[in-house]
Amino acid sequence: MDGMTRGTGRGETETAILEATYRALCEYGYAQLSVQHIAENFEKSKSAIYYHYDSKDDVLLSLLDFVVETFFEDLEAETGTDPVENLRLLVDRLVPASLVEEDLDLHTVMFELRSEALTKPVYRTKFTEVDRTVCQIVESYVRTAIDSGVVTGVDPEQTARRIQQHALSAQTARLTTEDDWAVETARDAAFELLDVPQD
Repeated sequence: MDGMTRGTGRGETETAILEATYRALCEYGYAQLSVQHIAENFEKSKSAIYYHYDSKDDVLLSLLDFVVETFFEDLEAETGTDPVENLRLLVDRLVPASLVEEDLDLHTVMFELRSEALTKPVYRTKFTEVDRTVCQIVESYVRTAIDSGVVTGVDPEQTARRIQQHALSAQTARLTTEDDWAVETARDAAFELLDVPQD
């Protein structure tokens, strides 16, 4: 996964464990994944994984934080001074029109982990945090656009929540159906909410 080495507040060993976890998760999926599979993708010993993490779920929950941090670090690095272009970039990252194989792997991993929230409260809590973080970032972009005068007449918080829901809906449809209309509709709706042309 491009950019996975830049997570914040972690040492090299923890970062390497999370990178190994991501590779193993893409290969085996959640149900088949084991700490041994992670260790096979990790240059150091299996005991080093247990030194930092108590269980498979413990490391996966940390991976979720890592993925979100990296996503927004990448977004921030690409953000410029034009608020309209920044809003377009935001929508393109949250609801991409198409996915290369690497990004498809990431979306699949996130979707599979989100499904664990159906039966595991710890995942429900984590994805509640993830979604709130996404909404806060989207809201900050909308507020900047409002302050710049390029977006008017919208509630930043409600707009962020609706864009977040469109993004989740598009991701679900992309991964579970053969139709493209859901993604196209989600993108159209996000740009319409922001009153920003797509190009």
